[in-house]
Amino acid sequence: MESLQIFRWILVCLGLYLAALPICALVWPTLPDRGAAFALPLSIVTVGVTAVWVGQLRYGPAVAILATGVPVLAGAIAFARGHRPSPRRAAEIGGVFALAMGFALVLRTGSPTITPQGGEQFLHFGVLNAVDRAPSLPPEDMWFAGESLRYYYGGHVTTVTIATVGGVELRYAYNLALATYFGILATAAYGLAGAIADRHGLPRRIAGTMSAFLVALGGTVTTPVRLAFGLLPDGVALRYGRPVFGAIRDPYEEAVLEQSNPWTWSWWDARYVVSGTLQETPLYSFIKGDHHGHTITTGFLLLAAALAYAYYLTPEEDRRRRLLLLGCGIPIVGGWLGVTNTWALPTAVGLAWLGLLTAPAHPITLLPLGGRLRSVLPNGIGEDRTPRGEASRLLWATVVAAIVGALSLAAATPFLLGGTPTNDGIGLFPPRTGLIGLLLLYGGPFLLFAAYLGWRWRAAPTLDLGSRPRTIAVLAVGTGLAGLLVGPLAFPALAVCGGLLLVGYAVVRFDDGAGFETTLLLAGVGLVLSMEVVHARVWPPEFDRWNTTLKVAIQAWTLTAIAAGIVATRLLVWGRDRAQGAGIDAGKHVSARDRIPGFAAIFVVGCVLLASAAFPVLAAGPEIADPPSDPTIDGFDGHERWYPDQLAAIGWLDERDGTPTVLEAPTRRSYTWGSVASTFTGLPTVVGWDHQRGYRGGEAFERRAAHADRMYTDDPVVVGTLLSHYDVQYIWVGRAEREAYDRIVAFDSMAGIDRVFENDGVRIYRVNPAETPGYDIDLAEEPGERTLSIDDWEFQEDEAGHLVMELTIVNEADASVGTNETGENGTSENEADENGASDGEAERTDSRTRSGLATVEATAGEERARAHEPVRVEPGSTVRVRLDTGLPIDLVHENGSVRIDLIQ
Repeated sequence: MESLQIFRWILVCLGLYLAALPICALVWPTLPDRGAAFALPLSIVTVGVTAVWVGQLRYGPAVAILATGVPVLAGAIAFARGHRPSPRRAAEIGGVFALAMGFALVLRTGSPTITPQGGEQFLHFGVLNAVDRAPSLPPEDMWFAGESLRYYYGGHVTTVTIATVGGVELRYAYNLALATYFGILATAAYGLAGAIADRHGLPRRIAGTMSAFLVALGGTVTTPVRLAFGLLPDGVALRYGRPVFGAIRDPYEEAVLEQSNPWTWSWWDARYVVSGTLQETPLYSFIKGDHHGHTITTGFLLLAAALAYAYYLTPEEDRRRRLLLLGCGIPIVGGWLGVTNTWALPTAVGLAWLGLLTAPAHPITLLPLGGRLRSVLPNGIGEDRTPRGEASRLLWATVVAAIVGALSLAAATPFLLGGTPTNDGIGLFPPRTGLIGLLLLYGGPFLLFAAYLGWRWRAAPTLDLGSRPRTIAVLAVGTGLAGLLVGPLAFPALAVCGGLLLVGYAVVRFDDGAGFETTLLLAGVGLVLSMEVVHARVWPPEFDRWNTTLKVAIQAWTLTAIAAGIVATRLLVWGRDRAQGAGIDAGKHVSARDRIPGFAAIFVVGCVLLASAAFPVLAAGPEIADPPSDPTIDGFDGHERWYPDQLAAIGWLDERDGTPTVLEAPTRRSYTWGSVASTFTGLPTVVGWDHQRGYRGGEAFERRAAHADRMYTDDPVVVGTLLSHYDVQYIWVGRAEREAYDRIVAFDSMAGIDRVFENDGVRIYRVNPAETPGYDIDLAEEPGERTLSIDDWEFQEDEAGHLVMELTIVNEADASVGTNETGENGTSENEADENGASDGEAERTDSRTRSGLATVEATAGEERARAHEPVRVEPGSTVRVRLDTGLPIDLVHENGSVRIDLIQ
């Protein structure tokens, strides 16, 4: 069974890979592998974009087949027009992918279970199931019934589409997709780095392997530095270890002693390096196992880089090809990134901007008359490297990149127009990273970059500092940047990254021996610096950079690591030649001193590789060395043993057609076993995990959570009213509900509710809204959104922002205003004392009689509107009820008396 699932998945991926090979031969005809390394990601992007756009009208198996057929058809057309891949190189790339995917599958067999603890696997599996059930896109939010998903879903649509075509169950597709995306990352790094190195006449496979290792497996120098503290006496380690261990969320002494010992070291704490941030490398994210956008898009970021490289290589005369790359290729990839990991869309556009800025062809030549300007402007367009010429290049590159960005945004509009979570925009200058934290994270690549740029600066004749003005300018800039390392104005990231960016730009523009690896260097270092300057003001509000660093740091590592792999190869080859005496003036005696720079370059590269290897050896080594005796990629592994009753109920519920709403207890504490019915079926629940605080705001979450509580605990009229409003068709009563509520409504005795499933742990009820008690109340989701009405009794909003209703009592000598505290629900679901007060009994609010006018104040308290004192009024007087805007109510008029239940 499981082997068949794996075979089907691989068969679909193989078909997509083969289909795109002719397209890649068209896009990257001069690369050694003719672009084969990018065939699978290019196919998957095409499938994903097609499915997302067509899915806005209708989504399902037919759309999945259609989307999968698009790259097949495009590949057939390209093949018919003579664009042939290299079979030998295609087989080589296929082998690299197989090794990388196999490695990731072995890792996933060590912990295949989709679990809520410590990550967001429940969130992502719920989205996968919601997409799978959706009749159209965007899918209904499985944790906020009746509303569209506010989360980027492009990667989930892509995974579900591949699984649907292959007939693969999502419980297996979850881990297969992660392994596939890891394989894409390693393969893309191998292919892109190898192609750039080959252009320099360097060993392609060595450069590709080096970059694939650093990108897909490599870790920061944090791990070896922390382990080095274990060699020190405990007192010394505790005294000086705070800059290295202080960000770990465990008690400081415990963190130092555990993380400096290889036997107690934990991969989990490797991302806690700088306080208030999360710094993940690709391997860390794949071990963590979330189907998160920032995890699965790293390989596609390299696809965007490869398209920028294709532009970089295209001659100025081939204007049509350059326009197609910028106007079609990068925007399609950028659009897919926008609906899969919106944080990566600006990076894709930035790569296009850097390609425009550093390519030999001037951006202005993209204009219809741009080529003629070469003969009109002084010094020519491409050769003008004066400050004025560089300013012109920068301006035109920015203009064209802005157009590429607009096209990318347009490609991502299905998500961007309505699916983005609540946010407060962009913030500037968040808390800064210290120098030690910066070097712990990027010290390895930065050391290679410094050595490489120093070498290229000295080697390039056009960068000669012999002129006094240039020397003075360089010294002035260098002194200014160095001044930012310490002192009250310390800005280490600006000092370090700014220096690398300035020298890097000079090298790439004025050194003909510098290649696209320097462009990638600029991209990676620029991303590192960007996190110190801007941040997205999103959830959680108490951490300025928490989400920004989580989503951007992994991109920064991906781009710095692939550049570092190529740079390391160049340094190794140069170091080998220099150590052998090559490159020294002919006729000069080669001394040991002349060879030192060569040995130093080899030593630096070796140290960086060893430091980067520490994390994968410790984190993944045990899984590889000691695989499980019964390996599986089943995401339900363990659940059927620990939660058999709930899995059986989930299986029954999963067989229901459509997307009926299920009532579950809200999960106010994330990363716990909660909201399982919606997570494992994709059926929407009234409100699920408290992640909705970040997606829709805390008030919206709490409002629905309070309503869900009342549907499990209140009297039948209120329960029926709310069930009808949220169109609840099934009620789930399982372990989480029994733990959350001391007293649950006896649904068996309520009209319109039937028990349809039961085992030892779970009961499921079907709701017939036409028969349940209650009233049809128009509940405004937002305060003041609209007028609330019940039959002929209508509330209007007054000048003070309250909802006001006046009702004249004419039938009886008195009337009561208040809730029915005892309810009519008989014995409770969990057999609590019928007359006992629940733990969540609300505080009483102020109610008073004043000249025949009764005012009910809605004051503080989560359930403040429950359990009001009755208010007595004289016959013929007016009952005036006032409550806060947006609080819906339930009115019951029986025998001339009025009972008002405020439902909050």
